Amino acid sequence: MHQKVVINRKDGMKEVIHDKPFSFDDQRYYILDTVLMPGDTISTTCTYSSPATFGTSSDSEMCYFFTIAWPAGSIGTNSLIHGANTC
Repeated sequence: MHQKVVINRKDGMKEVIHDKPFSFDDQRYYILDTVLMPGDTISTTCTYSSPATFGTSSDSEMCYFFTIAWPAGSIGTNSLIHGANTC
């Protein structure tokens, strides 16, 4: 699997913050000093080498990019997961 995470700036610019192969056995975190402005969005795209079923169990393919922001609530509502492919 390959994971790519992009900040889509309100002005149309794109900033790639992660673009690497992903392995379930090699999960890690990255500390980034990135500022999101009103109107910016984050897109996470995953590609798989074979057909996959998206889900939250270890038997399914998972593609998450968790974000921690300060101050609390600064990047949106209190809901933790957004988007068309969330569960």
